[in-house]
Amino acid sequence: MKRLVLVAMVAMGLALAPKAAQAAIVIDFSSGLASPGGSFTLNGTNAIGVNIPIGGVTWDINGTTGSACVYSALGSANGLCGQFSGVLNFDTAANTISITGSIPQLGINSPVTLLTGTFISWVADTNGLHTAIGLDTKSSALLLALGVPTNTVFSYFGFSTTTIQGCIPTQTAPCTLISTDIRNTAVPEPGTLMLLGGGLLGLAAVARRRIRKA
Repeated sequence: MKRLVLVAMVAMGLALAPKAAQAAIVIDFSSGLASPGGSFTLNGTNAIGVNIPIGGVTWDINGTTGSACVYSALGSANGLCGQFSGVLNFDTAANTISITGSIPQLGINSPVTLLTGTFISWVADTNGLHTAIGLDTKSSALLLALGVPTNTVFSYFGFSTTTIQGCIPTQTAPCTLISTDIRNTAVPEPGTLMLLGGGLLGLAAVARRRIRKA
């Protein structure tokens, strides 16, 4: 019986242990050094963001800011100071989000689609889009440059934007965004759950053999 318990503990421990190569990956897209820009439109509970500057990409490999690597994102978004940065577009009604741009420090010298995704939930008000979550995929060029498997699935959390204070966004009079932050983390592989199931099936087989011998 003790051996059965030990087998169960080992199987569950292996299955539930986070993947070292994935669970610690956090990629953050933010305004960075980009100046305010883009437009934010509010239509009831839905929000639309167009040509929002994304100036920085942070890759945090250990889940702590002390180990983060920061890269500049370049693109066609024109902020108030004339600085060209990566571009964020989103539409909660159409359920779309995308970020395009180049990251020369990572060898991505021409603009590519760095992120595409969909919304699961969000909060939209006159101050911007907040606490949005959803699933997204990254450019294979970006993941290869970071040494991350290209089939890695990500989820974003902490998606937040902030409009210029005092501005009331409407369909006819959108507001400028002064800050944006989108944190992403790798989703654990489904294989971890398969490993747990396989371990428990093996345990059941051992138990059946013991019962037959008895």
